[in-house]
Amino acid sequence: MAVSKKILITGVSKGLGRALALELANLNHTIIGCSRDQSKLDSLKPLLFNFSSNPHFLFNVDVVIF
Repeated sequence: MAVSKKILITGVSKGLGRALALELANLNHTIIGCSRDQSKLDSLKPLLFNFSSNPHFLFNVDVVIF
């Protein structure tokens, strides 16, 4: 059995980041993600839990301000 990991993804709400998050959740990894778009994060979270019951953490963050 593979080891479950915690994986940080920036830009998780769309495109490659979203696809990667869903695929990795399907492999039973915990997703820690950030994005600027809260509504897209809200729509992603239930999808992640459909693939894995692990806790997933999604944050509304704009990394440009740092």
